[in-house]
Amino acid sequence: MSNLQTFSQAALPAHLATTQSSLTSAMNAGFSGGFNRISIRNSKWNAIKNGQVIQQSSAEFIDVVIVDIQSAIGRIYYNTQYVRDSKIKPACFSNDGITPDPRAETKPVVFLSDGTSRPVKSCAECPNNIRGSGQNGGRACGYVRRIAVVLADDLAGDVYTLDVKALSLFGDGNPALHQYSLRGYANFLATIPGTKGVPPNALVTRLSFDPSESVPVLRFGPSPGSANRATWLTAEEFARIEHRRTEQDVRNMMETAADEAVDDDANLDTPKPVSTPVAPSAPAIPAPPSEIAVPPAPPVAPVPPAPAAAKSVRIEKRIVEEPALMENHPSVPAEWKAWATTPGVTREQVAEQLAKHFPEAVKPVRKEVEVEVEDVVTPPTPPAVPATPAVPTPPVMPAVPTPAEVVAADDAKPKRTRKKKENVKDADVVDVSIDDTAYAADGMQALMEGDFDD
Repeated sequence: MSNLQTFSQAALPAHLATTQSSLTSAMNAGFSGGFNRISIRNSKWNAIKNGQVIQQSSAEFIDVVIVDIQSAIGRIYYNTQYVRDSKIKPACFSNDGITPDPRAETKPVVFLSDGTSRPVKSCAECPNNIRGSGQNGGRACGYVRRIAVVLADDLAGDVYTLDVKALSLFGDGNPALHQYSLRGYANFLATIPGTKGVPPNALVTRLSFDPSESVPVLRFGPSPGSANRATWLTAEEFARIEHRRTEQDVRNMMETAADEAVDDDANLDTPKPVSTPVAPSAPAIPAPPSEIAVPPAPPVAPVPPAPAAAKSVRIEKRIVEEPALMENHPSVPAEWKAWATTPGVTREQVAEQLAKHFPEAVKPVRKEVEVEVEDVVTPPTPPAVPATPAVPTPPVMPAVPTPAEVVAADDAKPKRTRKKKENVKDADVVDVSIDDTAYAADGMQALMEGDFDD
C-alpha cells in the first residue's frame, strides 16, 4: 500500500484563498488555452477557459466592458485552409503590423530583379499583403487586433480576450443604430460632444453581429443601458477597470504572440469561395468506319529552309523610367506606410497625400541601365528561277484544194456570156454565144494537165 496521502483542498491556508500571484500567470503562459477568450464561431458567443467551451449563447448581443486593447494592428497569415473544429497555427505573423515576427515559422519570400529571392523584411513588401492574393479579392495576410473584456454584469469576474479580424476592424457598419467597426467605434468615442474623448473602458460596450454579412462580423457600440445597469461606469467602477488593466493575466494576454494563441476559428473572417459548377464535356466524335478507306494525302514537296539571319549582340546604355516607389520610398515614415496599406484607402488617396507631403515619393525613378541589343541582318532573298517557256504550237497549214474542187467552185460562180459574130460557109452571118467561163475552165484544165497545142 502506498504511503502517499490524498490531496485535500480543505487544508488550504486561509491566506491563499484571496492571494493572486504573477507566477501563476507566468506558469500558464505559452500553453494552448492558457488564457480565457471569446470565440464567435458559427455566429455564437463561446466563452472558452483552458481550451474548453464553458458557456455558449445564441443571443443577438452581449454587453461587456473593454479592459485593454493592443496598441498596434497586427498581421496574421495562414497557409492552410480552415478545417472545422481544428486548431491552426499561423505560418507568419506580426505583432506590430510592420515587420514579421522573428518566431514566425514560415516567412513568405520576395523575388528580386536579379532572379534571386529572400524572406520578406517588412509587411509592406510581402506578396501576401497585395490585394487579390487572398480569397474574393482580399489579402492573404489578414489584420487582427486583440482586446480584453469582462462581462458588464461581473466587472470583478474573468477577463477574456477577443481577437478582432479585418472585417470587424474596418468598414462602415450601421452608424444610425450605433453599430460600428472597431475603428468606427474609436472615432465615435473620440468625438462625443462636450468631452475630450471618452476612454473605451469608461462605459458598457455592446457587441453584436452584422446581419448583412455572410460570415461572423462584429459590431461595436454603446450599450443603451437598462434598469439594472447604466451605460456609463461610476467613478469607482472605472477605477476598478483601470486597475484590472495592470493585472498580470491581462498583460500576458496583450503580450502573447499570435502563434501562441492557437485559434479554432482562424480563417472565419474570409468568406468561403463559391464553387463554380463544371460544364459537362462534349461527347467524343465517333471514329469513321474502318471499311472506308481514306486516301493518303499527297506528298508535299520539301521547302528549302530560308537562310538564317545573322545576329550581332552589343551593349547599349539607356535611360529607363520605373514606377514611383510611393509608400516604399525611404523618405516615407513607417506610420504613413501602415496608413497606405490600410483597407479602404485607395491608391488615388495615397498618391494625393504623398504628393503633398513627400513629393519625391511619387516621382518616377529614372536610372541608366545597360541592355543587350541584337542587330539582326537578314540576307537578301535569292532571285526567283525563271520558269521554262512553253514550246510554241506550229500554225495549222490550210488544205490545198483538188482540181475537181476548184472546178466545182468555179461552176458555182455566176456565168456571163457574150456574142461573137462568125462567118459560116455558105451561110449568113450568125451570132454565137460563148461561155467565157467554160473556156477559162478548159484552159486551166489544159494548163494543169499539160495538154495544149503550140
